[in-house]
Amino acid sequence: MMANSWNRDWGEDGYFRILRGADECGIESEIVAGIPRLSSKEKLHDS
Repeated sequence: MMANSWNRDWGEDGYFRILRGADECGIESEIVAGIPRLSSKEKLHDS
């Protein structure tokens, strides 16, 4: 399951299914987002 950036009305409550390992629609070869690496001193918090 992948999350979309449109809204929860699209797909399956805001998610869609895509086959892992098949690079469907270039999803695996053209990454457009990621998770930042933070040092142990940096913390994420709700603002």
